Amino acid sequence: DEVLANPDKPAVPYILPFGVFITFPFPIPAWLVEGIIHNQDLNSTNANPKSLKTWFEMYMHMCIASGTWMFDRFAVGEPRKTIYIQDDQSASSFQSNVIRLARGMGMDVDLLSQNLLFVVQQQVRFDDPQ
Repeated sequence: DEVLANPDKPAVPYILPFGVFITFPFPIPAWLVEGIIHNQDLNSTNANPKSLKTWFEMYMHMCIASGTWMFDRFAVGEPRKTIYIQDDQSASSFQSNVIRLARGMGMDVDLLSQNLLFVVQQQVRFDDPQ
């Protein structure tokens, strides 16, 4: 079974055959949201239209930025910086929803201002280095 080394991350090879993959001792990252997202993971929520994906993501990002437990069930820990990339509705509509959610949750505006960043309508692509 050939394992292709990753020069940037020697502890994690690029290519692993199945037999090696299922037994490989990957480092276990810390949780960002306990039981849901590991620290430094890239997260994307996918579901049918009108299933509240945007509201869920806004809520999750606000919880991470403020250190607030999600749904009073999932620990978040210390407030951290998080970036919300939004490209599916107008900027003004999204802005209005963010303000309504933050007010409705009684969020600490100073913590959100320090830790929650937005990328709005920039057509972000992860397959294009530009």
